[in-house]
Amino acid sequence: MSGERQVSMDQLVSGMIAYNTSQGIDMTGITRETVSDFLDMTAFVESGRKDRYQKGTNSNTTVRGTGYYQLETGSNRGAYTRLNRAKNNLPTALTPGWMGRHQARARANNNNYDTKKYLTKEGQDFLMASNVLLKDHEALKKFSNAKTLSDRKEIFLEDFWLDDHWGGKGTYKNHGYTDPTIYREAKKQDIRDRMDGVGIFKFQYKKQKNWADTETNVFNEFDMNDYI
Repeated sequence: MSGERQVSMDQLVSGMIAYNTSQGIDMTGITRETVSDFLDMTAFVESGRKDRYQKGTNSNTTVRGTGYYQLETGSNRGAYTRLNRAKNNLPTALTPGWMGRHQARARANNNNYDTKKYLTKEGQDFLMASNVLLKDHEALKKFSNAKTLSDRKEIFLEDFWLDDHWGGKGTYKNHGYTDPTIYREAKKQDIRDRMDGVGIFKFQYKKQKNWADTETNVFNEFDMNDYI
C-alpha cells in the first residue's frame, strides 16, 4: 500500500548481516549470493521450485504446504510461525509495512496464514530469508564456506532442513515409525533422492543463479484501497 515502508531483499540481507554482526554474531563469508543459493536449494527440495499447494491423497486442505517453500497453513503452523517471527524480530528499518497487515489478518483468522495466497515469489523469498537470517546463522555460514556442492548439500540437510525447516517433535510417530533416528535417516535419503533426480521431481538439482534476485527484489502488493 502507498506510504508503507518497502524493504528489498538486498536491504534485508545487507542490513541483517550488519545487525547480526553488531550483536556479536559471526557472519563471515555470508553474502547475498549465499542467501539466494540457500533459498534456491530449499525451494528445489520442497516444491521443485513451483508455487503450488501440497499434492497428495489427504483431503484435508486446512493444513497443507503452500508456495515455493511449502510452509504449512493451519493454526500456528509453519507459515504463521515464520510470519510472526519475522514481524516480531526484524529491526524496524528492515520490516516492510505489509508484514504488519498480514500478521493482523492471520491473527484474525485463528493464526492461520497462506503464503501462496498472499505472497508473490518476491514476498515468499523475503519471508524465508528473514527467518534464515534471524535464526540459522550457523547453517548459513557453513553453507557459505563450503567448497563443493556435495558439502553444501550435507550442510543444508543436517544443519537446516532436517532439524529446523522440516523437523517436528513426534512427527515420526505419525508416519508409523517407532524410532526417530530411523525416520530421520529415511527422510534424509528421500531428500537426497530428490536432489539426485531419482525422487518425486525427476530432475537433478543444479544451482539456479540469482534465484532470489537480491538486487531488485521487492514485494509489491496490489490493493484496491490504493485506487479508491
